[in-house]
Amino acid sequence: MTFSHHPIKDEIKKIGVNNQGTLLIYLYALLVVPKEITESKYKKDQDILNTLVQSRALRVHTTYSSDQLGVDFFRHIRNAIAHLRVEFGPGETVTFKDFFHGDEFEVVFPLSHIGEFLTELQRIHRSYVCDIRNRVESD
Repeated sequence: MTFSHHPIKDEIKKIGVNNQGTLLIYLYALLVVPKEITESKYKKDQDILNTLVQSRALRVHTTYSSDQLGVDFFRHIRNAIAHLRVEFGPGETVTFKDFFHGDEFEVVFPLSHIGEFLTELQRIHRSYVCDIRNRVESD
C-alpha cells in the first residue's frame, strides 16, 4: 500500500490494513472531523477522490437526484462513516451506505485499493494543515 506519510504507514503495517477498527478511525479523522473546513475549500481535491472511487469501485448504486451528473462519493462516504453505515467483506471489500429521505447510496470498494483512497484523503488533509501553517507564519 502506498501511503506517503511514513509514521502512519509504519503503524498501518504493524496493525494490518484488514483491521477494520483502524480503517474506520482513519476515515473518521480524515473525512468526518474536518468536514466543514474541507467541504468547500478543497472541492477540486474532492473531485480527484470522486474520480478515484468511481474508477475502482466494484459496484455503485444511488437514487440521489443530485448524483445524476456525477456521484459525490466524498459526501456519501463521509455520511456513511459518520452514521456507522459501513460493512466489510473480510479481507476483500468495504461497503459504504448513505440514506436520507428515501434516497439511498451504496458503493462497494475493494480493500486492495484502500491505500489509494487513504492517500488522497491524506493529501487533502495535508493541504489543509499547510494552509493553516502558512496563515500562522504570515501573521
